[in-house]
Amino acid sequence: MAHETSYVIQGFLRQPTKEAARRYLGIGEGSDDAGTVTEADLNLSDITTANSTAAQHGLLPKLSGNSTDVLKGDGTFGGIAGGGDVTGPASSTDSHVALFNGATGKIIKDTGIASTQIPTAGENDALVGTNGVPSAANPFVTDSDPRNTNARTPSGAAGGVLSGTYPSPGFAVDMATQAELDAVGTVVLDHSARHENGGADEMNVAGLGGVLADPQTPAAHAATHSNASSDPVTITNLAGFPGGTATFLRADATFAAPPAGGAGNVGTATLNFGAFPGASDTSLAITGQSGIVAGSVVDAWIRPVATAEHSADEHWVESVKIVAGNIVAGVGFTIYGRTQDKVRLYGNWSVAWNWS
Repeated sequence: MAHETSYVIQGFLRQPTKEAARRYLGIGEGSDDAGTVTEADLNLSDITTANSTAAQHGLLPKLSGNSTDVLKGDGTFGGIAGGGDVTGPASSTDSHVALFNGATGKIIKDTGIASTQIPTAGENDALVGTNGVPSAANPFVTDSDPRNTNARTPSGAAGGVLSGTYPSPGFAVDMATQAELDAVGTVVLDHSARHENGGADEMNVAGLGGVLADPQTPAAHAATHSNASSDPVTITNLAGFPGGTATFLRADATFAAPPAGGAGNVGTATLNFGAFPGASDTSLAITGQSGIVAGSVVDAWIRPVATAEHSADEHWVESVKIVAGNIVAGVGFTIYGRTQDKVRLYGNWSVAWNWS
């Protein structure tokens, strides 16, 4: 050798001689003395002595030839093992958002929502009312929208029961005005006052029929024959009154004994037409009749017994129609009462009933 030269081969030798390096790498004597090593100069046999390890630097291990392998920390080549066991549908739509399906955390599903439907950051701000006035670029109504606070005059064609255009449509059909409704209400409320003695439209005997049409002084007559007056009208004064307790006054103004039946098949009650001005009809359910059947015969009639609102005499002279029906087998039936003229009744009225 013409001269000795020291080489540093990292990870193998420190300051070896050129000759020693040649021997270690298997380079022949004829190699370039300038230090150039060609591929032909190298001994590339399948040895692993100089491979890199966890303890020292070294050569790259021999490649596996598989494009899916990677070099691992233990110096070997291999694929990366997948983890988890998440499953999903057999197919999905590109760019759709996925959600968990159930509570296992292992199943996902297609929501049907495209990623383009997810609000942007600005749109999310708008949803909580912090992104200004809505516009073509910001189609969300926010707290700052002036339409939430300012008055807006309606416009366009009216419909339904209205006709014309806003802001001043009219009625499409004939409708009562408020003034007309108020006038009707006043007439209804004022009805009794208008027809009473001294009223604007006082009733007189000329407008009555039957025995009430006989000339008389209404005020004096009522006072004379009212309850506790000088000449009260009593049941015993009525034509056809038979006396005794075995008969009742029926709705057809006749006295008759109730149909045959057990003691539990007869009773009395009161029909309530409500507080003044009352109503034109009312009803009362009679229950507790366990022996009644669908084919039973039921009857009810006015009973001339005073109530808190009406005297026994009023029960006789008032035009009240009493009927019974609507049998519920094993339960009872219903008593119905209604006025026979256009004047409403009020308060409680005594009735009697029976069935067989």
